[in-house]
Amino acid sequence: MQNQKHINKRYHAVNRTRYIQIILISILAVFLLMAAAPVEASSTVTIHNIIDLNGNNTQSNSDNDQLPGSGWSFQASVSSGGSISPSTGTTNAQGVLGPYTVTLTSSFAYVNLNIPVVPSFYTFVYGYCTGTDSYELDLDYLDGDDRGIQEIEVGDSTDVQCYFFSRPRTPILIIKEDTLSDVDPQDFQYSLIGQSSAMAEKYFTLDDDNDDTYSNSAIYPLQWSGYPMPGIYSLTQTGITGWRTESACTSSLGKSQIASNINIAENEIVTCTFTNSRSLGSTPNYPILTLINHVKGDGLAKRSDWSMTAAADDNLKIFESGIPQSVHAGVMYSLNATVNNFDIDPDDYDRSEWNCRTREGIEIPLFNGNSIILNNGEDVICTITNSYNKYLIPGLGPY
Repeated sequence: MQNQKHINKRYHAVNRTRYIQIILISILAVFLLMAAAPVEASSTVTIHNIIDLNGNNTQSNSDNDQLPGSGWSFQASVSSGGSISPSTGTTNAQGVLGPYTVTLTSSFAYVNLNIPVVPSFYTFVYGYCTGTDSYELDLDYLDGDDRGIQEIEVGDSTDVQCYFFSRPRTPILIIKEDTLSDVDPQDFQYSLIGQSSAMAEKYFTLDDDNDDTYSNSAIYPLQWSGYPMPGIYSLTQTGITGWRTESACTSSLGKSQIASNINIAENEIVTCTFTNSRSLGSTPNYPILTLINHVKGDGLAKRSDWSMTAAADDNLKIFESGIPQSVHAGVMYSLNATVNNFDIDPDDYDRSEWNCRTREGIEIPLFNGNSIILNNGEDVICTITNSYNKYLIPGLGPY
């Protein structure tokens, strides 16, 4: 009996020891699993959608023909190694979408970015990505459908920037808004109407301030029902009380074009820029500057034979003699008048110093003889005189 009790004690002692060992092994296994589990990491991916008008020089933009591709839809997914959020989105007025957040479950995640439907009359021509890390991103530039960037290798804490380039396949009309003050919130309404009833009328809004409500440019491929639509178009800006409007158009074919009567060919790109400045007496009351060129003597030159400019670091204003323009307050402008007619010898004319006065007759000081700084509310006229210094020429004199 005593032997049996002794055996039972040893049996229970062994079982307790084994039980404790099992518990310790289980706890150790949990710690090992926790140590082996990857720490959640994340990175970002941002899309830049760009319209390149001729589809060339996409990365360098050496031909200066790129515009933001706003309103395009994109899809994002991860092949392996993590997840991405959100999975869909639309580019803003600057053609930017993101940043997307990529959550990694391994050392690298492989991201796919696609344009599910390329808008009509555009062709996706190129795409690439750059990252903040020094390694080259492992990607296939174009997928089988020519509309995406696949297998972008994204590591931890990486800021990836991806660029999509598409070109139009129709006549293109580009409209740009250039408002004198970059902080003025004024919006401008436009209409584009084609001569043919098949050419749909378009109405849109542009502005040139610092917010993203509206873009300062618009691009329209001219097409209808699957066909390019060259022809005659009228582009107008709705007039606003207190604002002056000037427009100028350029053609990729070197043709003369005006906004109210654009005759565009099938392979032509026309760019029209509308420049708006506040008129005299409007509010807020920006400075107003007028440059006047007096031409004296019996030479053949006219006022228009001189180009007059007021130049600041980031703003160049071209003046017609006697026509006022709004300028920036607190900015130093350098005034200049140079002969633009090859038939006129500038040495035949003696140029005076600039003289600047308010409309009330108060003299405005100049810096270095030709530079001026204006304050809000000031209305200043600056004059210069070019006097003919040669002999009398019979006939009609200058004005």
